[in-house]
Amino acid sequence: MTEPAAAAPPPPEQGRLEPPSPGLWKLPQPYGRGVAIDAMTGIAAPLLAGFSLTLAGVIAAGPAQFRWPGADLAVLVIPVVLLVACVQFGFHARSHLYSAADVRDWRPDFIERHERALKLQQAADYEKWCQWERRGRFAYNAAIVVLAIGVAMVMAPPAGSSEPGWRWAAVGIALAAGIAEAVWIFFTTSWGRRANRTARDRFRRTRHAETGEREVTDA
Repeated sequence: MTEPAAAAPPPPEQGRLEPPSPGLWKLPQPYGRGVAIDAMTGIAAPLLAGFSLTLAGVIAAGPAQFRWPGADLAVLVIPVVLLVACVQFGFHARSHLYSAADVRDWRPDFIERHERALKLQQAADYEKWCQWERRGRFAYNAAIVVLAIGVAMVMAPPAGSSEPGWRWAAVGIALAAGIAEAVWIFFTTSWGRRANRTARDRFRRTRHAETGEREVTDA
């Protein structure tokens, strides 16, 4: 008498991923995260650092055209330093990110005999990549916010300038952009998401407690 075939496991819920097993190679989540970090540290950060340096050179060449030239230069130096640090963090991060396909291309004779050891090494390197990637993102995000503040200070009209109202309007736009960027950064970081979940859980518990009290009162 043949035994009945084992039931197939239920399919995963729509929109949810299966948790990775310990034997799998590590990979960024989402899958395009590595490419995005390379673009941030290798393209966006150098361009913004060059823009900040150019703006600082303009201020140094004509300080009379600006309301606070010394303070402007001091503030603009901060994003330059942060963006250069972001590029350096990106270099360090990229050296620790690779896939199973990369290892097979580099050492096809080695991966068959030492696959478990290579998976452990790749997992350790992936953790290092995550550390350097977080540092790079922090430096980049902080530079964006400080750069917005610096641009707002540069737009402030000096004494006796023409059309000061428009320049103050530009100051407000730059500050609003900096605040919006800071809020967006907060809610897209793990700490911000954790704080948001905590607030939602507290709200649900409060609503549940209020609903329970009303049911007892009505009874």
